[in-house]
Amino acid sequence: MPSETDLVHAAFTAFADEVGRRAPLYSELSRAIALDHSICKLLSQAPAHQRRPVLLLAAVHDIVLEHPELPLARHYASVTPDPVRSDPVPAFTETVHMFRDRILEVVTTRHTQTNEVGRCAPIVMALRGLSESQPLGLVDVGCSAGLNLYLDRYRYRFSAEDGSFISEVGDGTPLLECSVRGPMPTDVAIPTITQRVGLDAKPVDLSDLTSRRWLEACTWPDQVDRIERLRLAMTQAQQSATNIITGDAVDRVADVVSTIDAITLPVIVNSWVLAYLPPDRRVDYRRQLEGIGQHRDLTWIYLEAPSDCPELDGPDDPDLARLTAVMRIDWRSGIRSVQHIGTMHPHGYWIRMAGAQT
Repeated sequence: MPSETDLVHAAFTAFADEVGRRAPLYSELSRAIALDHSICKLLSQAPAHQRRPVLLLAAVHDIVLEHPELPLARHYASVTPDPVRSDPVPAFTETVHMFRDRILEVVTTRHTQTNEVGRCAPIVMALRGLSESQPLGLVDVGCSAGLNLYLDRYRYRFSAEDGSFISEVGDGTPLLECSVRGPMPTDVAIPTITQRVGLDAKPVDLSDLTSRRWLEACTWPDQVDRIERLRLAMTQAQQSATNIITGDAVDRVADVVSTIDAITLPVIVNSWVLAYLPPDRRVDYRRQLEGIGQHRDLTWIYLEAPSDCPELDGPDDPDLARLTAVMRIDWRSGIRSVQHIGTMHPHGYWIRMAGAQT
């Protein structure tokens, strides 16, 4: 039977293969970590559902952001506009050993909170048609800093797979670009949101420099565009009175939905949140929403990988299990319907509409 360290080794190897093109630094580092028993052992001490390569990499990224004078920082595009191209592994290993106790504390007590605003583009796709008859009350469960609650204030540019322009909606900031694979729906529009509320066990306080830095640390340093739009979204959110309730996703979701008034349709959104819950809690969460849907109209949109959340509805094609599925479940007068909107890049770079040819 493989040890916890062996499982972490396998996780880093798989992660390196998955992110190679879009995150070459993390791919290179992950291959080296997979061969370093002492570093794998660090992450093996995290809670089982948090034992993911991105958590340890974020812990180190946080150190680099705080200490840009470190030799390792010269390899991070999030710190320097001209990162060096030499081997980053020696400097990474040195940094890990230098800050080992701090990294251990992070991986055993914290969790990744990416609050990826790029995911708003597929969410807008899933919201099509909802606000035509009544206003929406957006409920983001696992909202982190609540940045996705402002999806109606961003600007979206959709392009075809070959890069040609399709359409643009909204006029806000930041600009979120998304490639559409398959036919582009003609009814994509900015929804009318009249209420918005977030729920998170440990919400991010944007007035706190350390908390803001952790959000940046959870963003991959190769992807400067993501970091720039994160910073823009944080600045905008700081200028608004974001309503975020502290509490457990399962235990408090019904209470949060009850704050949405009777003339407004509650729309619950989860984006890469449920994968971090234990399986039994995912079942409990689904049952909570099913209970709410029996008593009032409700829409639930989630962006999750079926392989990580087998307890939830997902696309029928098993080949899509490891991709992020965009799912929408509606309850109307107690009747439940399920729609697979499409599959997407986990950070929202592209969406393949359901039924589109691969």
